[in-house]
Amino acid sequence: MFKVRTTCFILLAVFCLAAVSVAGCGQTAPGDGPKNLRDTEEVSAKTAVQPPAVKNLTERELSLLPPDIRRIKEKGRLTVAMFRQDRPPFFYNDDSGRLAGIDAALARDIARWLEVDVVFDRQAGSFDEVVDRVASGQADLAVSKLSVTLSRAQKVRYTQPYTVFKQALLVNRMALAALEAKHPDGEPLDLIINAAQKIGVRENTSYVEYGRNLFPHAEIISFTELEELIAAVQEGTVPAAFYDEFELRNAIDKNPSLSIYAKLFVIKDRVDPIAMAVAPEDGQLLAWLNLYLDIMKQDLQIDQQLAEYSGGAK
Repeated sequence: MFKVRTTCFILLAVFCLAAVSVAGCGQTAPGDGPKNLRDTEEVSAKTAVQPPAVKNLTERELSLLPPDIRRIKEKGRLTVAMFRQDRPPFFYNDDSGRLAGIDAALARDIARWLEVDVVFDRQAGSFDEVVDRVASGQADLAVSKLSVTLSRAQKVRYTQPYTVFKQALLVNRMALAALEAKHPDGEPLDLIINAAQKIGVRENTSYVEYGRNLFPHAEIISFTELEELIAAVQEGTVPAAFYDEFELRNAIDKNPSLSIYAKLFVIKDRVDPIAMAVAPEDGQLLAWLNLYLDIMKQDLQIDQQLAEYSGGAK
């Protein structure tokens, strides 16, 4: 009788273990099955993080801040240098006359997170003058579709880029054909880079410096307006225009017939980083801005805005 009971207990234990094992096999693995049964799930926050309201600090609170941040807090405003000419979609006046665009929104958001107001300084007549206003202390920050160059970096300190363009060439097809006829075995871009010819750029932009570096044998010709530069390429006055891919693609989008007369070369290993700039002594502000870009990159959606832009102020 004892043996019978023992056998029954053993059989019952085996049955229970088998049942548990079967139930375990039926459990939902992480990442499989209905969402409510998953242990972990990656989700996106659909709402942007909201900055705090502007507030006044006590003398005690101000005394704990580094000099550069304290200067801005004591003024109660962030002075932002920006080129006086519009550069949509980065900065431009909308139909109501209000300053709009990627850079305008970026500067306003930075000021909100610093808990101060923002003032736009648009006295600069060139991008180099934008840098000078920051270097001289007339502005706290430059946010102005500002390209990073070695010469400017001697005066100011740059943040990490918040967007990066590729450098590009818009080349007159007749001029290109002439070069290829003389050097049938040469690569088109190499022929243009090494030829002793004219290269058009926009004056007072980083492409004057970029052009001198990339085209050592060329004569760099500056044009005031992009439309003048494009027309010169189309007419053959200059064989090629050197500018960022974004601007040249937009020019072609606005005028598709331009492709009949010119060909666009995007130089994949030459970049044009766009960043903000601060005075050399403003190290804490620089660190704070870089942290801001790291944290807020997803909410800023700069690349998405650029992709949606089809030319002209919106």
